[in-house]
Amino acid sequence: MADNNLDQGITAFQKGDKALAVTHFSKYVIENPGSEIGWLWLGHSLDDLDKRKYCYNRVLRINPSNQEAKKKLSNLVNQQFTAPNQPSTKALPKTILEKESIKPNNNRIPVYLIWGIIGFISAVFIIGFLFLILMNNRVSANNIETTPSLIALAITPSETFTPANMKTPTSSPTITATSDFSVMAGPYIAQAEVQISQKQYAQAIQSLDQAIKLNPNSDKAYFLRATSYYKLLENQRSQTEFQDYVDYGLDDIDKAISIEPAIGEYYMLRQDLLIKFVGNLDYRADRFHVNSYAAENALMAWSLGVSTTSTGVDRIYVIDLIYAGKCDEGLEKSQQLIDQTSPQDTTITGLYHIQSNAYICLGEINEAIKMVNKSMVNPLGMEWKKQLLATYLYQAGRNKEALKIINELIEASPNYGGERYYLRAAIEYELGNKEKAEEDLYIGAGNTWFHAGLYSYVLGKLALEDGHTEEGIYLLQNAEATLEVLYNPLREKILKELKTLGMPPLEITPSVFVDVTSIPTIVPRPTSSIKASTPIPGINYPSGIENAIVFDPKTGAGKVVLKPGDYPLLVFQPSESIKFKYVKKIVFNVASFTETTPPSLQIAIYHPDGGWRMIDNIIWGENEMPNPVGVVYPTGSIVFAIRNYGTENVTIDNLTVTVFLEAEDGGSIKLGPE
Repeated sequence: MADNNLDQGITAFQKGDKALAVTHFSKYVIENPGSEIGWLWLGHSLDDLDKRKYCYNRVLRINPSNQEAKKKLSNLVNQQFTAPNQPSTKALPKTILEKESIKPNNNRIPVYLIWGIIGFISAVFIIGFLFLILMNNRVSANNIETTPSLIALAITPSETFTPANMKTPTSSPTITATSDFSVMAGPYIAQAEVQISQKQYAQAIQSLDQAIKLNPNSDKAYFLRATSYYKLLENQRSQTEFQDYVDYGLDDIDKAISIEPAIGEYYMLRQDLLIKFVGNLDYRADRFHVNSYAAENALMAWSLGVSTTSTGVDRIYVIDLIYAGKCDEGLEKSQQLIDQTSPQDTTITGLYHIQSNAYICLGEINEAIKMVNKSMVNPLGMEWKKQLLATYLYQAGRNKEALKIINELIEASPNYGGERYYLRAAIEYELGNKEKAEEDLYIGAGNTWFHAGLYSYVLGKLALEDGHTEEGIYLLQNAEATLEVLYNPLREKILKELKTLGMPPLEITPSVFVDVTSIPTIVPRPTSSIKASTPIPGINYPSGIENAIVFDPKTGAGKVVLKPGDYPLLVFQPSESIKFKYVKKIVFNVASFTETTPPSLQIAIYHPDGGWRMIDNIIWGENEMPNPVGVVYPTGSIVFAIRNYGTENVTIDNLTVTVFLEAEDGGSIKLGPE
């Protein structure tokens, strides 16, 4: 409650409501008598000079070096001596100016009793002082005259209000367009640093919100808040919220860099956030685009110097180059770093496995295997090195060796890292174990947000083998467009297979960094908690599912009216559970009996693993979902949201969904309107 009074007081003060501000600040300092920031704000909010002086003196008793309080006291003294028509001290009776000293009483009083009386009187005085402030505040709240034009400029209280008990000076004080509130941001920043050191990142964000409110030009506050959002990503289980935190962090670090562009750590944090951003991108073209930008930031951090990363910035720069598809440059830079490092330096092994990435990027599988094996002299990062080796061996056709390694990795750590299951599925398929391959695809999909790359490749091969040529081609095209550089040899193999099938690869244009609002919109407040992670269940539902609109596939959702900003959750739910092998096609029919202009709508389909799949550019009529793999629940249900991002109501006369499934016996299943 105390912190609420402080926050509410600051808000009231900044809105120009001094009366309400005084009420909140008074309550706050009663509960927190040792708070210098509380007494400081109370002093700013009062009109009475003596009461203000008392508050600033209280601040200096707590912190004698508080420059803000010293400055305010100095201003008050100057204001008193320059105000006209003040009574002259010469006119006062001599008895007031020159009090005679009182001789001490011979009766001795115990020292502890004297201090007890002094402490009691002080406590009574403070409480009485604050009580008078509160009472006076209630009486005079409606009599305060404000100057709106000055309040809009955020001038300090002494400059925006004329105290009722003072005569107006003959000359106005000098007005400036800025205030000294930035000094008050310091305690909040210091508090946030402590919270970050204790891994209280959500609390640190709240402290930094206040700091930025007081000093919107503090690069350090933005940097620390971006750091907090970055740290919250470690245990985030919601993909939508994960992406929101990345966005907030990038926005904050951009502001920090715009204020202070010469600090290497700022660029390094932006690089880290960009790599997190890459993790949510499916298409390689998008990843190349962002990784190139990440490399630019790593290079800037390298040139400015940093001290906040355990991995050398020079090495991170090389990795970014490789994952941006700049394989030759990555190989050249990695070799330069190897040449500059002593062979006796154990950290050189890290450069070996980085260079193996460059070799596989160039399609040189044997060199990649050689370098990653060479890196294993040092056990540091061995799990990742083994996964790299299994990846290379698989593409070299050495499937049994690769299977042995990947089995050991999954057995040691079965949760998360879903792409390890995809790799094992690909190996099992090559070895003729189709059922095991399908099982690994299912388990892997429940342990990662990424459902493309090897996942699409194995599904495509299975579809082609079952005679579903169109589905198989689409999945192979998707696999080729989404596999990362570590699978470049496999990509070449897919391109040859597509050519044999008479189909070209997908042409993907980078589409990231556009202004798109996610569905559903998440309020930008930290909700993650730092706790032990738990595996993602095989099947999840989005929050708010209990309030979703459930409709019969045969009839549709009926008439739906969406106001601007609406994004209701709907459930396509068959009357009976449906068993199927995989999804072939999903079509959303958005019907209007009168409209012809394309509606301002977006549809997002919820994936049972926790993520959303977007359909933009909705038209009246049929809208087919690209890559519908995995979005249908085992029962045949589909959960989706539809959002009106425009400024006017959108009326849908009927909304239906048609789903085409491959049955377990090889037949076809159609769900939807008859």
